[in-house]
Amino acid sequence: VIDFGLSVDIRRWEREGWPNGLVAGDVRYWSPSHWVMYLMGSQSMTVGEGIHFKNQYCKKGDAYAVAILVLELLFGLAREDTLPPMSQQLRQAWLRHWTFVTTLFQRTWTHPQGLP
Repeated sequence: VIDFGLSVDIRRWEREGWPNGLVAGDVRYWSPSHWVMYLMGSQSMTVGEGIHFKNQYCKKGDAYAVAILVLELLFGLAREDTLPPMSQQLRQAWLRHWTFVTTLFQRTWTHPQGLP
């Protein structure tokens, strides 16, 4: 695991740090809650349905990133002609997702202030 200085004391971060911190990391592995935090701010995650995003952001972001990594390995290593029909459809959906998030990733690298 590579940290790049992004690790924090989780108890303190869950209690007081998450609303004030910057959203960081590789956008290809961000969960939906990371996008809500990035685009709408922490206030949007403290009321109504936003509470679900807060829970995902504070407690399950790493699990989401690992799941994306597993899909990347699974569909990146599998040859399409060896997959059953349903898996071929899943692989196509994965490739569309990966193409989209890779485009976002490239845009964040070319715009130091974030996405335009």
